[in-house]
Amino acid sequence: MVSKTRKSKLAAAIACALAIFATNMLAQEQSGGASHLPQPLVGQESRFAVIQQLGLNDPALRLATAQRAEIDKIILAYVAQQNMAIAKSPQKADGARGQEAMAARRSARDNLAASINKILNAQQRETWEAAKSARRTQMSSRNLDAVRQK
Repeated sequence: MVSKTRKSKLAAAIACALAIFATNMLAQEQSGGASHLPQPLVGQESRFAVIQQLGLNDPALRLATAQRAEIDKIILAYVAQQNMAIAKSPQKADGARGQEAMAARRSARDNLAASINKILNAQQRETWEAAKSARRTQMSSRNLDAVRQK
């Protein structure tokens, strides 16, 4: 039979080992070292980035669990479409992509917004639209500040 002190010491040792492992993994990911997660190619989008860009992680939306699940599915499909469009059209020397790729990405973005609007109720749509408008204004002011500094 194992004593209580021995069990608690064993549990503490396991907790320390897990903490050290987690810290090492976090340090590797932040330093750009080896990671077990596949990294997106330059220009590719990720699910998390899209959720942040669209403000769908805003608590003011008060999304239900079912709504979050549906939005996640839609965003995963959107990210796959966007990344496929990026992969299919090589970047030109000036950094631009072809008109077909831009049209495909624009269409996917429009479909994303329409699909999300179907999931949200009226109050959530108002909140989301207001947040998008505020982000656009904020981005415009940042762009103006950058132009003025040049």
